Parts: sequence; C-alpha cells; structure tokens
Amino acid sequence: MRRKLTPRSFAAVTAPYANRAEMQARAAAELDAILGDEKQRRPAMNWERAEVECEEMRKLGDWSRARAIHAVALYAWCHAQCYRVAAEELVGKGAAAKQERLGAVSAASRMLKAEFDNNFVAFVAFVQWAWREERRKEGWAKGKGIVLSKRLGWRRQFSSALVVDYRAARLRQRAAAE
Repeated sequence: MRRKLTPRSFAAVTAPYANRAEMQARAAAELDAILGDEKQRRPAMNWERAEVECEEMRKLGDWSRARAIHAVALYAWCHAQCYRVAAEELVGKGAAAKQERLGAVSAASRMLKAEFDNNFVAFVAFVQWAWREERRKEGWAKGKGIVLSKRLGWRRQFSSALVVDYRAARLRQRAAAE
C-alpha cells in the first residue's frame, strides 16, 4: 500500500540531497582521508597538447612520460601516415570525436595495464609492428589491384586479439632466426 506524499514526508525523503555540493565535498574529503597519498589523480589531458607531446616523444624516442592519451595520439599519427588521411573520428573537433577519444583512451589504458604492464616502450614496439603489417598489406593489395575496404581502427589497435597476433608473429620471427 502506498503512503500519501505530504510536504513533510517529501522533505524527509529529499533532505539528504538538499545540499548536493556539500555532500560531494564531504564524500571527496572522506575518500581523501581513506586513500591518503595512494590517490593519484592526474589532470585532464588536452588533445592538442597530447598530440604535440606525442610528436616530441616520437622524435626523441623517449616515452617515459607517456600516458594512454599519447597512445591514442600515436595511433592517430600512424593512421595518417599509412592511409594519408586523418583518423577523423578521433582528431575531429566535435562532441562525437571527444567521445571516441575517451573510448580510445580508456581502451589504450586497459591494454597498457593488462597486456604490457604499463611498459610504454613495449607498447610502442607493438604499435610499430601493427602499422608495419598494415603498410605491408596495403602494399600487397595495391600490387594486386585490390582496394582493401577495412582499415586498422582504434578498436582493433587497442584489442587483445591484435596483441595475440603480435606475440605469435614475434614467436615465428624468433623460430625463423634460430
């Protein structure tokens, strides 16, 4: 049976939510107290800045400061080099591109942790292999007069399936060298 909603009962139910900002500040303070120094929040990364930093890292070969957004910027650069067209779903200026970038950064972050133990140098070797393979396939198709309909999208680039292909190719390479 339902109770009749009165102004008094409504106030009792909604009172905890009356000052949302105060509640959020209190919750953040409690979280800080619990986590202390373990909590490491990084500031939000600007896409244009990430592209510039990625370019610097790429030229210097120093990926020690790299984060997941730099992995996405590296992907976008490789895409432009291989296909001669920008990965517009990531580098565009609209809200849709921002959402795609967030998804790509999240996928890259998961991959870096799960597959490469946050070793960005190993991740860069993987990305280089993936794009060498893609360039090889593009060259083969062009030689045969075939137009490939699929490209290496960020979802495949940052998927475990491609990592398995990479590891299998490395094993074949090692076996051939012996």
